[in-house]
Amino acid sequence: MWIGIELTASFIKHGLFDGQRLIHREVTGIHNRESDRLIEQILQILENARNREKVRGIGIAIPAQVDPDHHEILESPALPAIEGTGFLHRIGEQLPVAVTVGSDVQMAAWGEYHFHPEIRQIRAQNVIYIAPEFPFRVGLVLGGRLYTGTLGLAGHLGHFSVSPEGPKCTCGRTGCVQTWITPAGLVTAVQSVLWKYPQSRLRQIRIENLRPEDVFEAARFADRAAMEVMDTSARVLGILLGCLTNMFQPDAILFGGTVFASNDFFVQKAWNHAREIAIPRASRHCVLLHSHLKYFAAVWGAGLLAMQRDATARKSARSSRKTRPRRE
Repeated sequence: MWIGIELTASFIKHGLFDGQRLIHREVTGIHNRESDRLIEQILQILENARNREKVRGIGIAIPAQVDPDHHEILESPALPAIEGTGFLHRIGEQLPVAVTVGSDVQMAAWGEYHFHPEIRQIRAQNVIYIAPEFPFRVGLVLGGRLYTGTLGLAGHLGHFSVSPEGPKCTCGRTGCVQTWITPAGLVTAVQSVLWKYPQSRLRQIRIENLRPEDVFEAARFADRAAMEVMDTSARVLGILLGCLTNMFQPDAILFGGTVFASNDFFVQKAWNHAREIAIPRASRHCVLLHSHLKYFAAVWGAGLLAMQRDATARKSARSSRKTRPRRE
């Protein structure tokens, strides 16, 4: 049995993975975001899980840029208190089994690649998983392997600038993808156009309570503010999708997260823009899919990767014993 665990800004999700399914899953609110308190909570969750079943490995998915070679968290806007604190080392030192770590979007991509029925049906080898949360990132499976890049940072495209005249980003540049198509970006975009539309139904919702679903719902009723924001965001996403399609020629693009889960029309609108700049044969070959594992995708991927790393370590250990010279 292996444990998959995912950290988010507000919750800890985990599940027991038996190689084919999650036999137990649970979501716990984060009690305290300070590094020491968070470690204590994670260790308690893992201890409770290990009391249920014999655990052979643990996979942890984090909303961060992770250095996989040194198990160091480089940047985590969602949980800044865990950056550069030896967070992962301190967890690993207190556990009797191996710990595998990676970014949440990479883990989600890996889980979807192995367990999405349509991905398996078309025997896809190249898959892009897009999660437009903050920061905006994509997970890449290329040639049937999880691709994380030399430094483990592949897919961090939130600060890919698509327009020098676009809105100011938190990084200091302008026109970054995440200023348009993350939940926070959509809310900010709505704020910037509401003054032009005094009759907009979105004015009835307090800005702090506004969700992407509200924007898409308003657009269905031809709300002009919502339609302007959705049109702009779809065009930006389309530019990115077109570039990704030309670069990787994927068999499938998977959409996860709250922005895409609630609106097929938005995704199709973005894809129409993408097809204007993508190589025609590549765009015709690619299929668009929604997440199959949904809320627990990264937990599935983390558990799966922990199992695979455990199997590799065991195989290596057996080979080492076979090749060890016998004593006379």
